Amino acid sequence: MTTYFDQDLVQHLYSSLSKYLQPIVAAMDDVTFHVDGVDLETKTAFENDSAVLKINGPWFEPYQGRNYHRVEVMVMMTALSGIKANRYKLFTDTGVIANELSKPIAINRHSVDGSLIGCLDVDRRSRDFVRVVNFGQIDKDSSFRQMAVVARYELSI
Repeated sequence: MTTYFDQDLVQHLYSSLSKYLQPIVAAMDDVTFHVDGVDLETKTAFENDSAVLKINGPWFEPYQGRNYHRVEVMVMMTALSGIKANRYKLFTDTGVIANELSKPIAINRHSVDGSLIGCLDVDRRSRDFVRVVNFGQIDKDSSFRQMAVVARYELSI
């Protein structure tokens, strides 16, 4: 059995997830999409509501002749506009992200040939595959609110 950790897998994950989520967030009203560690996080970048993609992993686990990679994806939603008429917008936008992250997601090679590596699918070992976390108002002096969607996947190569 050959086991390996593809040195470019992290880049492929970020690229594929970014391409998957970008149009979903773009369809939301006044929400800016950022990729943690890729987009420059300047002060002006966070003047609108935002969705920030963060990835933990992959964790490499060879098992019974297959190479498994476990991945945790988090999209941090921030609502800066706490005094807007629709106070439920953050909940609605977070629900859209949770719904989209509950589906299998294709992972393709970035800047090579675009070929399919595999699909992120439900981590069968996780009891809470998709979880929504409400942080609420993030400090006492502002009306900013945050929520996150955390999804756990496995990728079999």
